Amino acid sequence: MSSTQPMTERQRVLQTLQRQPADLLPWLVDLKTWYSVRWRTNALPRPLADLELNEIHRLLAVGRLCTVPVTRLQLHGTEVHITHNEQTIFRDTEPALQFPLPNELMALDQPGQTIVTYKTPAGKAEIICQTDEAQIRAAAGPRLVRRIFEYDEDLSVVKWLLNHAEAVPDFEGFRQCEEAIGENGFTVPLLGRIPFQQLMMDYMPPARAAQAARDEERSFLYLLDALREHSRHAVELALGLPDAPLLAFDDHLDGALAWPAHFQRHCMPLLQETSARLHLACRQLGSVMDGDLKPLLNFIPQAGVDVVLSFAPAPSTSLSFAEAWRAWHEKIIIWGGIPPAVLEPGYPEDDLSAWLEDMLTHTSQEEGFIIVGIGGQMGGSASIERLARISERLGRRPEL
Repeated sequence: MSSTQPMTERQRVLQTLQRQPADLLPWLVDLKTWYSVRWRTNALPRPLADLELNEIHRLLAVGRLCTVPVTRLQLHGTEVHITHNEQTIFRDTEPALQFPLPNELMALDQPGQTIVTYKTPAGKAEIICQTDEAQIRAAAGPRLVRRIFEYDEDLSVVKWLLNHAEAVPDFEGFRQCEEAIGENGFTVPLLGRIPFQQLMMDYMPPARAAQAARDEERSFLYLLDALREHSRHAVELALGLPDAPLLAFDDHLDGALAWPAHFQRHCMPLLQETSARLHLACRQLGSVMDGDLKPLLNFIPQAGVDVVLSFAPAPSTSLSFAEAWRAWHEKIIIWGGIPPAVLEPGYPEDDLSAWLEDMLTHTSQEEGFIIVGIGGQMGGSASIERLARISERLGRRPEL
């Protein structure tokens, strides 16, 4: 490559994943939620109002990050019925979907109640969600009123579902994202959550899940084992995806939920096993860890994860960027690093400049690799002008 020809954002990411220097620090952001909120509230800035996402990324001089699941769970012997405000919106037998909450089949842009019913020979299980106008305007997910393992009597049905389910590949969404973003971005294939995070976030009410994990209830351990087998199968399927050097668990890890003892016992073994499997195939393992990671600071480098995705340091969490960089820079690639709080209008602009300079000082003084991005979710109130300022500081030429 000619020394005068700048790299694309995709090339910068690939160089960084190989732990090789690039011409500039990679800089990628997922603007989908921000764009959805602004569009739904008729609040897109005038220069961007009629533009699609790729063009907005180009004007801001920031690469486009996409994340997309690449496997689904096929539910053999099961009928799935979904209603929204008592009207059927989906009904099928033995479908392949995101389980237990099939967001891709739900009417998340309409207010009201959604009920997902799984009918099996062992009985039925239900999930009940509620969405209101405020959630729609904020592009937020539904509020879970009832999870699939809410009560003791749900266990037999959940066990039956998992014992008769099969992970299947779903690569089309990945291909579509890759085609849409081209060289100005990167698509991360998602493997779902690790079993512990599934139980804590998706299957059980938070208080019940925390107690079950603490007491190591037999039902909790049984489901962990069942989900672990599905996770292993999903990893093997995802390895069939060509041109995907990085595969990632969509864990949304937070030290307040995954306490150090739980992380060591229930999370680290599977992460280490998956990392070793991916390394044999010349792939790398990432995990979305956008919560407060301070309690897990010294355990994460031992977990086998190559890339910590969506890392959100202080002031959005209690873990400073400097602490994380010192602890991780020799073993882990950080993807993220810009806390969402500094993009909010109430955060002083001078403090944003000082924060950014401090981050760049740490990354230049101690050798390591970072793909700069937003840690956590970039909400609709975030300042798009501040993104342009970061682009400029990182050596780009935004046109906004």
